Amino acid sequence: MEYTHPERAAIMKSMREHWKGLTLFVDSPELPMDNNRAEQMLRHVVLGRKNYWGNHATWAGELTVAMFSIVQTCSIHGISPRAYLTHYLTECAKRGGPPSEDEIEAFLPHKLNEDIRERLKINKPEGPAPSS
Repeated sequence: MEYTHPERAAIMKSMREHWKGLTLFVDSPELPMDNNRAEQMLRHVVLGRKNYWGNHATWAGELTVAMFSIVQTCSIHGISPRAYLTHYLTECAKRGGPPSEDEIEAFLPHKLNEDIRERLKINKPEGPAPSS
């Protein structure tokens, strides 16, 4: 079907090009259909970016986006972002560089083995003892 309205044609073209990603959740039910949770987690970043951001270089903006992604992914999975980054960078130093493309999946926060995940989990401070 041909779409004569330019905006409609652009939308349909984009849908055809990204169809696999748009329907990924159909074959992978563990993936959410929307990204509402991720958007809610980054809301404070978006609201404050003009107030506390000084990214005047493309590389700085890309680094910021990558770091927020890592921090939020760790948070979703109950992993301390600081502990995760320390673990990852220590492993990189031991190897003399980053993991290869074949090895990187084992370092993703949601793919860590249970021993590492337990070591890196967020330690929630205990509150005051309940009064009796």
